[in-house]
Amino acid sequence: MALKVSASLYRVVQFVTTQVLRGGKTNKSIFTRFKPEIQCSSFFHTTRKNNDLMEFFDATEDLEDGAVACGRPWRKDELRIKSNEDLHKLWYILLKERNRIMTLESELERQGLYMTDAWRMDKVEVSMENLLTVVKERDIALNMLETGLSGEPCEVTARNALGIKYRRVESEHLVPKYMNRKYKLLHSKYEPWMAQWILKYEEVKRVKQEKREKYYKYQAKMLQKNYGISEKEAIRSINYIRQKSKKMRDFSV
Repeated sequence: MALKVSASLYRVVQFVTTQVLRGGKTNKSIFTRFKPEIQCSSFFHTTRKNNDLMEFFDATEDLEDGAVACGRPWRKDELRIKSNEDLHKLWYILLKERNRIMTLESELERQGLYMTDAWRMDKVEVSMENLLTVVKERDIALNMLETGLSGEPCEVTARNALGIKYRRVESEHLVPKYMNRKYKLLHSKYEPWMAQWILKYEEVKRVKQEKREKYYKYQAKMLQKNYGISEKEAIRSINYIRQKSKKMRDFSV
């Protein structure tokens, strides 16, 4: 609701305030001559109004049929040609669909049933990931144009409580690091007594890395022997496994 007050009404309010402060009397006919102009503007809604919980479930006809028509996820090329406003609307559509699927899945679990079309959640998640990727690309392009920097959090080298270096991504904190006690405990300064332990740690780490490389070379030879592929193809397969499988990357003999 927007309130529009005329200049004449403002003068009347000033006059009445002055009379009250002076202890004078006011005429009631003054209020009948001036009427404030009130202008109402309704809010714009993009979602239909529902007063029940069926907003978080599929339509009744879909529940009766047992199958919900669902297409493929949104591709990045399709999202790149859309405006920011369309992406903003699409994000809330996907968010609402995800909440609907999660509510339905929770209700089915409560009844001891299982969801037959669980692939719907996978398509929604893929669409949301692609949308976030497109928005991130636009943010990086805008930051590069204005400041020359991508705006992404920087990756820095820090030391833990034992003085061992590791890579970490910077993030926002409410308290600066020079005032944060927890940060000081977990990231102590380098001291001479840490040198011997750091050398031992680096040696153990190097031995594990050598064993891991020997293991991968052995696997590449077994692929060549069992499947008759070339050495280049075997190494490519092993590298693919090392990149995609976190368990294989963290493998230690």
